[in-house]
Amino acid sequence: MNFWMHTKTLLNPLRNGFKMIELLTMANEVDYDVDAYSQQLEDLLAEKLGRLGKLKEKVKLFRQQLAEEENISRTITEDLEKYAKH
Repeated sequence: MNFWMHTKTLLNPLRNGFKMIELLTMANEVDYDVDAYSQQLEDLLAEKLGRLGKLKEKVKLFRQQLAEEENISRTITEDLEKYAKH
């Protein structure tokens, strides 16, 4: 898993920002469709929350892998120390 690649893609302001700019432009107009605006904003937020949820899960799995590797390393070190004493 390339954690930084996923993070960079997820948080890319160009990709995520275009829709927000479109919504802000729409809201600045005197006569705009409030229902369409609110629906598009809700959709955008749902998409962002979904991506953040996926990123959070990947971070959780990454931390679990780190903990497992630390346990393996500790076990190997302890075994080597025991072996060296005998």
